[in-house]
Amino acid sequence: IGGGGGSGGYAVSLSAAGGGSFSLSVGGSGGDGGAGGLVLASTNGVQVTTRGDDSPAFLAQSIGGGGGSAGAAISVSAAETVSVAVALGGGASSTGSAGGASGAVQVISNSAAITTSGERSFGILAQAIGGGGGSGGAAISVAGSVDASASVAIGGTGGAGGPAGTVFVENALTSSTITTYGFGSSAIAAQSIGGGGGTGGFSIAGSISDYSVSASIGGAGGSANIGGEVGVLNHGALTTYGGGAPVLLVQSIGGGGGSGGFSVAGDVSFESGASLAVGGQGGVGGKSNVVAVENYGAITSLAPTTGNAPGILAQSVGGSGGNGGFAASGSLATNDLTLAVGGGGGNGGAALGAGVSNTGTIQTSGPLSAGIIAQSVGGVGGTGGFAVGAGVAAEASVGFTLGGGGGAGGKAAATGIYTAGSVTTAGNQSPGVVVQVIGGAGGAGGWDAAGTIGSDISASFAIGGHGGAGGSAYDGADLEATAPIFTNGLLSPGVLAQSIGGNGGSGGMSFAASGAMDIASTISLGGGGGSGGQSGWSNVEVTAPVMTAQAQSVGILVQTIGGAGGTGGLAASGSFTVGAPDKVSLGDASAFGGSGGSGQNAEYITVTAKDITTVGQMSAGLVAQSIGGAGGNGGSSRSESVSAVRPQDDSVKMTGYSSSVTLGGMGASGGSGSTVTVTVTGTVQTGTAMTDTPTVQVEGVPTPVWTAQSGAVPVLGSHLQALAGALGSALETATVPAGTTGIVSDLAPGILAQSIGGSGGNGGTAQSASTASEMSMSIAVGGWGATGGNANKVSVTVNSGASPSSGDMVLTYGTQSPGVVAQSIGGGGGNGGASVAHGGYAKYSNNFTATLAVGGGGAAGGTGGEADISVGGGVYTYGGSSPGLFAQSVGGGGGNGGASVTGARTLLTGPAAEAIYAAAGPGAMSSEPAAATAAPVRAMPAARPTGWP
Repeated sequence: IGGGGGSGGYAVSLSAAGGGSFSLSVGGSGGDGGAGGLVLASTNGVQVTTRGDDSPAFLAQSIGGGGGSAGAAISVSAAETVSVAVALGGGASSTGSAGGASGAVQVISNSAAITTSGERSFGILAQAIGGGGGSGGAAISVAGSVDASASVAIGGTGGAGGPAGTVFVENALTSSTITTYGFGSSAIAAQSIGGGGGTGGFSIAGSISDYSVSASIGGAGGSANIGGEVGVLNHGALTTYGGGAPVLLVQSIGGGGGSGGFSVAGDVSFESGASLAVGGQGGVGGKSNVVAVENYGAITSLAPTTGNAPGILAQSVGGSGGNGGFAASGSLATNDLTLAVGGGGGNGGAALGAGVSNTGTIQTSGPLSAGIIAQSVGGVGGTGGFAVGAGVAAEASVGFTLGGGGGAGGKAAATGIYTAGSVTTAGNQSPGVVVQVIGGAGGAGGWDAAGTIGSDISASFAIGGHGGAGGSAYDGADLEATAPIFTNGLLSPGVLAQSIGGNGGSGGMSFAASGAMDIASTISLGGGGGSGGQSGWSNVEVTAPVMTAQAQSVGILVQTIGGAGGTGGLAASGSFTVGAPDKVSLGDASAFGGSGGSGQNAEYITVTAKDITTVGQMSAGLVAQSIGGAGGNGGSSRSESVSAVRPQDDSVKMTGYSSSVTLGGMGASGGSGSTVTVTVTGTVQTGTAMTDTPTVQVEGVPTPVWTAQSGAVPVLGSHLQALAGALGSALETATVPAGTTGIVSDLAPGILAQSIGGSGGNGGTAQSASTASEMSMSIAVGGWGATGGNANKVSVTVNSGASPSSGDMVLTYGTQSPGVVAQSIGGGGGNGGASVAHGGYAKYSNNFTATLAVGGGGAAGGTGGEADISVGGGVYTYGGSSPGLFAQSVGGGGGNGGASVTGARTLLTGPAAEAIYAAAGPGAMSSEPAAATAAPVRAMPAARPTGWP
């Protein structure tokens, strides 16, 4: 274990003078953490047993020391003429306080047996952990004088995290058994965890004088570091009874980026003043490294009540980006300027993939206990910091705020599983085998608000932070299984393979308001949504039987899903002018909703499968879907302006002009689905039939379940019996009384293959209102919808070249359970945003109001691709509304045009003019479908003839 770095010292500076004064303070930097050394360990054949809590049998760790925290800085200056105060938090101008690196860790176990009984008592725990970076120092500065003053405070930067070393664990002998009985006690846990970045120091600056300036900048968060490579080789039997932890846990985890420091600035000025506040930038998340698992031993998890105990969990997880610091700025002066900028979120770290090779038998019992899970997950982008600015001035006040942008999500690399050993699970939400590649989500943009009050002139501008882009799942998910897979639990698919792009972050909301006697203006702009990340491909090859026994448990589920675009930020603004007799007052308020982020494309799918059987409701045999990401919706907008109106008193003639303009954010286009190719050789069955013969029954599942009928009705006797023998003790034979009814599974198609374009984003709504004593104008335009994504070719081949007498078939028993479905569906076009415009006026002579509302236009839908089905053998369906084959190509529907509403109101009596116009947005046409083809199929008659088929 490396030693921790020392903390930096505080610094305090005070200065006062009759003329000019200057004060400077600099906090001390923290020391770097020390490195952890190499760890090599072996059990040397010794039997190890522990009985207490928190008592692992074998612990091997290399841990880098944490960086020291930097010192704070405080600076105060006072003078009669000119005063300046500067404070620099420790770490602001140095590279100190970094976390130490960890060394490599290697463990070889050739023990006769390892046993633990207590909670959180691992059999083997091997860890390499990088040291965390130290925090940046805070900074506080205050300056005051009669004439002029300036105050500057800069928070210290957080230290970088330390890298983690490689970890390797080998349980070398088949006789090297590891057994744990306590909760939260893995048999083997191997982890490499990168050090997190330190938090940036906060900053506060204040000044007071005739002319004053305050500037405050929060310290940036430190960058995180990488997790190292992790490998585990196991030959022995691993068994856990307590639940709450995987039997075999293998992880490489990037460190999380440090959060940026917050920033506050303020001034009081008798003449002119300005204040600036900038939040600290979030640190970048660390990337994770490659994870590899090779298992030859039996793995068993028996936790029927506690659960949460997968057999193998292998993960490569990128670190999250740090959040941006918030910023707040305020000013009180005769004339003032305020600026506030939120810190940007840090980008998430990339994940470099995971691989699992298994030839041992795996059995789990309990909820949330999958057989094998391999995941590559990109880090989430940090959230942008919010920004707030407020100014009050005797004459003119101007304010500007900008929310921090969200960080981009991290990419995720290819991940794969090969299993030649049987996998059995018994518990809800316990899939058999899971492989996932998931890009990190983009961080949300920071919201912001600007408000000003000035006697003469007031103006506020606000822009929401842009959402971060989602990370891509580059390469893809690969799975090959050559041994049987069986699940007995709700929501427990046999095989789940997914490649998913990260969603884009939402744009930040923006609010602006201003008030004045004469002129007031506001503009707000919602932040744009981040674009989604592209998915990778998914490839699945299963040459052994797959069975599921409960509801909502698909036999094989394969998906590629493009990341959805983020929603655009809402924008709202308002202005108010009081007005005065014989003076002209002007008011304006404008708001523009942020645009949505574009949805990204999904990549291709290939699936090869053999025999699949499901029993529960809504449990399809095989589902393969390539789905484009949905486009983000545009942000809504609303503005209102009021100028020189006193409806309670018509004796005073006021002259006011106001305008209000809003534009709804534009929707973004959806991503396209890719090609889907499914090939099945064997039998796919959902549900069971009536039986009067012995059945194959799953242990713990109410009888009857698996039917093995003789006679004319087509059943799956031979391959079910073969699977029962392959799973051994997991299944047993039982006798069901004659005439017992089997399970009819509704909403359970045999094969469902789809390519689906992402829907286009809807345009944002727009609401505008203005009121004035002389003339008012309101304009509202709804945002336009965006086009839907295209779909691609879907091809399903079942038992190519086989004859109906071969015994290979697709068979469903429930209602709304078609045999084979192939669909290519274009995404729907986005709807246009609605618009509302309203004008008001006080009816003096020659007054006028104008309103215009235009609904946003709808967008075209995406095109459908080809849908092909080729079938050999037979396809049989027993339930109603269950076609044998269903091939469909559907173009996406066009979006609706947005509605529009306008109106005007009168506050006082007298002659006036009105101009009102409203136009609904145009709709869009649907796209054309492509061809759909299917081979002929025989429908199942209501009364089954003798000898059929």
